[in-house]
This record gives sequence, C-alpha cells and structure tokens, in this order.
Amino acid sequence: MKTGMDEHGVSFPLFFEAFGEYRHGLYIYSMIPSLFVFGLNDFGTRFISVVFGMLSLIVFYYFIRKLFDRNTALLALLFLSIQPWHMHLSRVAFEGISFVFLFLAGLLFFYRGLTQMQKKWFFVSTIFFVLCLYSYGVAKLFVPLFVLGLLAVYRHELFQKDMRKIIAVCAVFFFLLAAPMYYLSFFSDANARFQQGSIFVLSEHPVFTFFTNYASHYNPTFLFFSGDASLRHHIFQWGFMYYFESILFFFSLLFLWKKRSEKKIQVLFLWLVLFAVPASFMYGDTPHALRTFIGAPLFALLSALGLFYVWNIFADEKLCTFFCCLVAGIMFLHTAFFIYNYFVDYKTDSYDYWMAYNEPMLAYAASVRENYEHVYFSANSMDRLYVYILYYLQTDPAVYQNYGFENATGYGICDLNFCFNETQHNLYVFKGFELKIINGSHQIYYPDNKTIAVKFVG
Repeated sequence: MKTGMDEHGVSFPLFFEAFGEYRHGLYIYSMIPSLFVFGLNDFGTRFISVVFGMLSLIVFYYFIRKLFDRNTALLALLFLSIQPWHMHLSRVAFEGISFVFLFLAGLLFFYRGLTQMQKKWFFVSTIFFVLCLYSYGVAKLFVPLFVLGLLAVYRHELFQKDMRKIIAVCAVFFFLLAAPMYYLSFFSDANARFQQGSIFVLSEHPVFTFFTNYASHYNPTFLFFSGDASLRHHIFQWGFMYYFESILFFFSLLFLWKKRSEKKIQVLFLWLVLFAVPASFMYGDTPHALRTFIGAPLFALLSALGLFYVWNIFADEKLCTFFCCLVAGIMFLHTAFFIYNYFVDYKTDSYDYWMAYNEPMLAYAASVRENYEHVYFSANSMDRLYVYILYYLQTDPAVYQNYGFENATGYGICDLNFCFNETQHNLYVFKGFELKIINGSHQIYYPDNKTIAVKFVG
C-alpha cells in the first residue's frame, strides 16, 4: 500500500516470502483497502476475512438453492453460519477463507450456466476457479481435480455439439490464466513449503503415509470432538462441527447413497472424496483444519441433508414436531456453549498459540525504552517476533526496507548467550524457561505460569 514492495523489496510479487516459505498474494492484496480505511490494527487486519466469510455464506445459499431447493438452502446456511469450523477460520487472517468464497462462487456460476445454458456464466465460473489457484496452496491440486470431476459427471450436457466450443474456449482460458501460477510453483522458490514438508521429502514410505494422512481427516475425533493439534484452528476440546452433527452425517451418507444415481449427488461425493487429498501430501500436522477448510461448506450441507432424511422418517405429525423441537434445542445449547467458550475460555487456552504475550510485552518494553542503551529480545524463545514488533510499533515500511530492522525499530533480536553484556545498561526480554541464563528482576505471568522475564543490567 505504501511502497509497492514486500518486506524484501520485491515489487508487487505474486508470492510473498515469509518465514522461510511463500504466501499466495490474493488474500494479502485484498487486505489493502481494509488497512487503508481502518489502519494497521487488529480490526483492519481481520476485517477482510470476515467479509470473505459473509460473502461465502451468501454465495453458499444461492448455490444450494440452485442445487436443491429453498428449504435445503436455508437449513444448510444455518448450519454453516453457526459451524465452529467456518465461524472460527473466517474471523482470523487466514488465506483459506478467500479460497472457500471463490470456490463456491465458481460452483454457483457453473450451475447457473448449466441450468440456463448461457455460455457467459461458464466464463465467469472459469475466472473464479482460476482465482482459487491464486488464493491458497491446496487449491492448485483440489480445483483441477474437482473441475475434471465436474466435466466427467456432466459430460453429456457439456459435450453436446453446441457446447463443445465454449467448453474448449473456457479450458484454454483456464490454462492461460493458471500458467503463471503453476510455472512459479514448479520452477521457483514459491514451492519451498511443499519441498520442505511433503511426504516425498520427509517420509520413508510416502504412499503409506498419504493414505494414513487421508484417512485421518475422516476421523470423527478430528471432525466432531477435538479438532487438530493447533489451537489456532479451533477452540479447546471442540471439533469443527457440533457433536450432534456426527449423527446427521451418518444419515446424510445414507441419503447420498440412496440418491447416488443423481448427478448433483455424485458431485457431492466427489467433493467429499477430494477435500482431504491436498492436505494428505504434507508430512506431519495431519489432520489439518486449514488445509481441508474447503470441506466446511460441504459438511454443513450434509448436516442439512441428514436432518431432512431423519425428518422424513417420522410419519406422525406429533413426532415430527417433537423431533424439530429437540434438534432446535440441541443446536441452541451447542451454539451457546461454543460462543461462551470462544469469547471467554479460548483467550486463556490459546494465548501461547497466538503469542498473545507479545502485545503486553512490547507495550512494557516501549514504556521503558528510553531508560536503556539497548533493548534485546531473545531469538530462541519468541518465534517470528520481528514482525510483531514492526506491527505494534507501526514502523514505516520504507524505513524498514531501507535501514533494516534494528535501525528502524531501535530493538535487537539475538541469542542471549552471545549478546548478554553486563557492562552495558541494557534491557533483555526472554521467556520463562530461559531464566537459567540470567535472572529476571521483572516477570509478567500468564495463566499457565509461563512467564515473560525482563532483566535490567547496568
């Protein structure tokens, strides 16, 4: 926004180098209007994520309405709007939320073109599917596989004589727009993340590891009860959907199997099979909620279909009424407990995952900065701290790019074993487990008794 360059001085990059890997640029560029209006703060940073989340709900409703009917669309929308998976990941600055919106938009316009046989909607759908590739890494595998599946399912409709030309033109259009992304992904450093963490690099038995990873994403414990290993992706002891949805999921599979001859059901099966494929190629950190986030709308739809399936089992009107009241009560209680945990307990449970100690720590360091020759932060205990310092100090990007971190901020990050100097009047900031290095004379305690310790010297 201010310099036209990333932190490394590269002008308008397609991929942003960050912490040893490369981030896709679409979400980062989309944040610029929000940061321009609201400033570089928590609200401005997260606002665009909420916008993508809200837009995905709207598009999801119209897509399901096109696929099924209004009642199914409304119920599926309700499930997605209260789903822990979607609620949580659409309120933090994760690039995966942009992928979900773009993919749903691509599906909506594909079906609009299919039902109305208007060629322009296939072009619009193609644009959204291409944008998916520029939004998040897993899309580069998921989207082509899914689109090929769509073409296979609707081959009779799409490859009629009057449709072949438009499909061929859309395919060429897709390849031309996607070519830069795939070229950079395979022939540049933009593929560093996959090269460092894929099963082909780290696993002795990559095929076995792939299928183990793949199966783990369908584990009910992961989906409904406890989530993945990172509390950045979910709240403590909660899955990505509510407990009662595990029962609805079972009934939805029965519904899908009964209707398996319908093409729209075959598309849902395709989605269910493919959503975990890209994540399964990574070693460790599986199952992984963010890499499989594209499955969140699907599971909301399956909950709705499962509920309708159970509803149709009851022939008696009184039983139907009782069942509706029971489900509504369970949904209300689950949602209420989740919201309470999210806004009350989650802050305590996850503060270390979000490095929430940085803000009070940096506020304290700034309040006493003028009293010391140097302020040093430990490089061993506070990961990626430099970007938090730049953020909280609102450092001018041009100053940082031209003069470097220490000159721009007045702070240093170092290994305390080497930069500790008792002859200087310095301030050292480090985490509690490093107390063995130097004794801290000021300590900030956190809920689990971990500390940020400060040592005054000189």
